[in-house]
This record gives sequence, C-alpha cells and structure tokens, in this order.
Amino acid sequence: MKMIDRLIEGIDNKKTPLCLGIDPKIEKIPPHLIEKYEHLSKYGHARAIYEFCYNIIEKSIDDIAIVKFQSAYFELVPYALEYSLKPLIDYAKSKNLIVIADAKRGDIDRTSNAYARGWLTPANYNVDSMTINPLMGTNCIDYFVEQCLLHDKAIIPTVLTSNESTENYMKRLTEVNQEQKLLLDKIGIDLVDGNYAPLYLLFALAVRKYAEDPRLMGKYGWSNIGAVVGATVAPEIIEPLRLIMPYTKFLMPGIGSSQGGDTRKKIENAITAADENGRGIIIPVSSNITDAHKGAEDARDYAQNAYDRLIHFKEEIHWGLESAGKLPASWKI
Repeated sequence: MKMIDRLIEGIDNKKTPLCLGIDPKIEKIPPHLIEKYEHLSKYGHARAIYEFCYNIIEKSIDDIAIVKFQSAYFELVPYALEYSLKPLIDYAKSKNLIVIADAKRGDIDRTSNAYARGWLTPANYNVDSMTINPLMGTNCIDYFVEQCLLHDKAIIPTVLTSNESTENYMKRLTEVNQEQKLLLDKIGIDLVDGNYAPLYLLFALAVRKYAEDPRLMGKYGWSNIGAVVGATVAPEIIEPLRLIMPYTKFLMPGIGSSQGGDTRKKIENAITAADENGRGIIIPVSSNITDAHKGAEDARDYAQNAYDRLIHFKEEIHWGLESAGKLPASWKI
C-alpha cells in the first residue's frame, strides 16, 4: 500500500487530520527530566528530550495518525539526533504512525541527493515524509522524488508558508513563461497584466507536475507529493492553490497561538482546502502542544497537559469540518 494511502486510512481511522507536532525546546523541558539525566553529562539533554517526547507521543497514539518532528530542535542539542530523534522515529513507526520530518532541506543537486538519502532511505532516518525547500530548482527536487519512487516516501515542498514576512518574497510578482501561462489559463487563474503571477503560484505549478506522476498516485486519488500551505493564508488564495494542486495533501501549519491570529478562523482557512469528505489536509499543532505544561502547577504532568491540549485542537478541527459540511459521518464522536 502506498504511503499516501496509509496516511489517508490512518486519518480516517483516528477520525482527524490533526498532526502531533513535536517541538522539544531544550529550555522548556521540565526541570525534573533535566535533573534525572544530568549524570550522563554530554548525553543528558538528549536523553531528557527523548523521554519528554516519548511520553507525549505514547499518550497521544490513540488519537492521531501523524507525528511531525521539527528537526531544528534536535539539531540544536548535542547527540539528540542520535539519542532522541532516531529512536523516536523508530518508536512512532512501530506504532503505525506516519512520520514527517520537518527539515525543509534544499540545496544544489548533489547535496539534495545526500539530504534525500539521509532522511528517506531505510538505512538512515527512514521517515515517511519530509518537508523540503524548492527554491534551489527542480533539478534539486528530482533527487527527493527519486527516493520517493525507490522507497515509497513522500515530500512536502513549501509553497506558501504561515510566517508573516513571506510577503517579502513569495507574493512578489514574477513573469511566467508560455507553458505556465497556458496551464494557468486552462485552470482558470488570472494573471496580473497578462504575464505575471506571484512566485508561490509557480511553486504550485512545479508541485502539480510532480504530483501528477502516476507512479506517485495512490488508490484514493491523492499523491505522495504534498505542499506546505499555511493555515494563516486567506481562503481566496487557498482556493486557486487547490485548483492548481488537486491531488496534493496540504500540510497547513499555523493554527497554534504561537503564530498569531484567531484559532477558529485559521481552522476555517485550512478547511477551505479539504474536499467534501474532509480529505486533502494535514493540520499540525506543535509548540502549543509540547509547551502545554508551561505555567502548570506541576510540570511532571507535561504529557497529560499536552494530551489535553491535543484533544482541544482535535475537537476544534471537528467543529470546523462540521460547520463546513465536510465532517465524514464515520468521524463523528
């Protein structure tokens, strides 16, 4: 079974597109865990991170199908890639969770080849999917796609992110070529002054081209090629992106309070990209869950605090799907 089909069936089984994001900031790991492993000297912080994340994942297994690891927080701490991240990936996969590495890799061709092999091959991190940065060009994306084909993996290129300064670049107008112009016209996307489109639309066209490959298409009509589209993005922008990328799962970060804005409004934005069966979106919540113990009377309850926050967001997403008439009958709780 293709990875994308396992993802869809996992979401249906857990009744939610919510993805548990793991953002283990070392300065926010509960003090008792830091103290527990301080005798390990240089390995101590890595072991504390592992236990912290393990307990949150274990608590959440019955309620989510997807876990996303932000690699930066593991890269920051010495030995955490080896002693925290890799065993956490293996544990999550052993519990049949779909694992996304939020690594946003992208470089010249041979370096992209190394990144792709490092994250996606069975001999290395062996995640199911990873985010990538497509700015270096399609010849660099090709190496990630090659590993998807070899090992039934998925990639999620960034198309339009949720950070505020994305307008500095991604929304800048750029001239389209004749092929792009014809395709956008066929889809029904209007150009500015007849020849210009925002840069993010050109990224979306590149994603579409990869996603259409029948070798990457699952039995439910979705592709192993996804796209990062922020939940902070307005519906009038999400809608044309969905027209351009009809087979692509959208990873839609930003509904957590750390990125600002009204939570329900952002959920409504994200659900714009879902089909009538609630499919087509993955909604990650990360720091809002992993930092849920902040301010609690006893930080030792961090896993329960995180779980309570996760259930809150699961219920909010259900509200959004039901309000939009997109909640499958089998998902009702």
